[in-house]
Amino acid sequence: QYFLGADEHLLEARAAVALPVLRKDFTLSEYHVYQARAANADAVLLMAQVLSLSELTALRRLTEELGMTAFVEGHRPHEIEAAVACGARVIGINNRDLTNLELDLATTERLRWQVPADRIVVSQSGMATADDVRRIADAGVDAVQIGSSLMASSDLSAKVWELLRP
Repeated sequence: QYFLGADEHLLEARAAVALPVLRKDFTLSEYHVYQARAANADAVLLMAQVLSLSELTALRRLTEELGMTAFVEGHRPHEIEAAVACGARVIGINNRDLTNLELDLATTERLRWQVPADRIVVSQSGMATADDVRRIADAGVDAVQIGSSLMASSDLSAKVWELLRP
């Protein structure tokens, strides 16, 4: 509903690539975690912006019990704190404020220090150029999640190479 995807897309992606597949939709209940497992997802998105610490912890545990990775994201300091506290091994710092949809790459730069070095940190949203990717890499993240600038590109391959330019 929110990301215009369907479990069929996940199954198609799984059949096409050997890379890990993330079910990027709002995971709000155990049912959604089981749906992700049934669709052969490798990871589910848990949003600290909408789930309590106890919900994050319970859904993270279930996700891992089912052999998937919980990708826990936040945008504000208390949300990143909750992502760490729930035991997430992969933590996303969303540069997009979901209350007003504003983007600010400084969000990752401000919040990166809150995540322990033994966790994987992913900066999400707002990277449209190679300079943006370099800026975020300099903040010490392990990976980036880029969606909008890729989806808006008429030449996906060229855009990926542009973003990876040294």
